[in-house]
Amino acid sequence: MDVVERIDNSFKVAETQLETVHLKRAGSRFIDPSYKHLFDGLGSAAAIYRVENDGRDFIFVDINKAAEQIDNISRSEVIGRNIVDVFPKTRSSGLIDVFARVFKTGKPERFYVKLLKEGVVTGWRRNNVYKLPDGKIAATYYSDMQRKEMVRLSIEHRQMLRELTSELALSEERQRRKIAAHLHDELSQWLAISIMKMGFARESLDGAAAEEIDDVIETMHKAIDSVRSLVYDLSSPTLYRFGLEAAVIEYATALFKKHDNISCEFISGRETVKLQEDISVLLFQSIRELLFNVIKYAKASQVVVEMQISGYYYEVKVCDDGVGFDVSSAGFLSRSGGYGLFHIAERLEHVGGTFQIDSEPSKGSRFCLRIPYSN
Repeated sequence: MDVVERIDNSFKVAETQLETVHLKRAGSRFIDPSYKHLFDGLGSAAAIYRVENDGRDFIFVDINKAAEQIDNISRSEVIGRNIVDVFPKTRSSGLIDVFARVFKTGKPERFYVKLLKEGVVTGWRRNNVYKLPDGKIAATYYSDMQRKEMVRLSIEHRQMLRELTSELALSEERQRRKIAAHLHDELSQWLAISIMKMGFARESLDGAAAEEIDDVIETMHKAIDSVRSLVYDLSSPTLYRFGLEAAVIEYATALFKKHDNISCEFISGRETVKLQEDISVLLFQSIRELLFNVIKYAKASQVVVEMQISGYYYEVKVCDDGVGFDVSSAGFLSRSGGYGLFHIAERLEHVGGTFQIDSEPSKGSRFCLRIPYSN
């Protein structure tokens, strides 16, 4: 199941839960004007029924605006009437049996009803039936056409979100690069000039004064080292000068030098790879996130980074021999560091790429980033 399907499922669960909350609030206090907007504001059609004759008759109590539009009826026409009188086919369709069952068990049910025209099935109507706290029955429903429109809008909104997220990331990277360049070109140079001047002054001094100057020069060297480290943390100059692979090797070498209990191996193809700047930035940030996760979570002793062209794709694989995790049950948003993985998958999908995870407890983890590539 890919990340979009996971998101779709999450949206569907959230939608059903939201409908339930809205209906419980609106259904039990629909007369209160302060709650009426919850009922009318549902994206799908909704109706509330009073139960009579021990669950054999269901009388309209209220319907929302979406129901009026879908069924071409008015609220004033149906309030107080039996659903069978308004829609005679609800009994033969089995929907009344669902109403009765939900009334007795209190368990929500989902039920599909055929939409017929001259004996031909033209679509389906999905009904979500609930029992409200005061004993009334509530149902939300919409047709296939509505669902397709909702899915289309959902896809459009997600696409817009991906584009905004991608543009935000690139804008952030440009700003980081600007700050890094300023630190490198301005602050580092001023510190270097100051060290030279202090060195000249040192030649005319001796004793305690000379030692003080030496201490200041040493401190300024440490400051330059800190600035250089900050520059590379903000934005790797190597990425823009020599490309992705050189930048990854440089970053990983410096990273695992600080964590010498983890060995790092690099594998790259023979072909010269030229990537667009935004793709290089995306992959570099993703690889950096994965390598950081190895240190923070994996408890690994070895990590392998492989970067090469594979068919019509450019692939980056990050593999470790750490503790691993259960991919099927962990989910992107439930494990530590999960949001980073979710963000990687979203951004790769925006550029037509994929993000695959293969991991098992005690068997390490293997991450594969793949994007379309053509020479």
